[in-house]
Amino acid sequence: MDKTEQYGLMCMKIHEKYLLLEKAEMLMLPSQSKEQGIEFVMSGLPVTKEQATKLVETVLRVNGL
Repeated sequence: MDKTEQYGLMCMKIHEKYLLLEKAEMLMLPSQSKEQGIEFVMSGLPVTKEQATKLVETVLRVNGL
C-alpha cells in the first residue's frame, strides 16, 4: 500500500468518526443531563455504554461544556 492509499484510508476513518460524533450530538440535543445524553446515544446508535459515554464526553468537550 502506497502513501496515497494510506492517506485515503486515514481520511475515511477521520470522516467516519466525525459523522459518528455528529450523529451523537444530534441524538443528545434534547437531553437534560449527561446521563440522559448517554441513554439517547445508546438508543440511536449501535454502541456500548462505554462508547456512548466517550462520544458524549467528546461532544461536550468540543462544545465547551
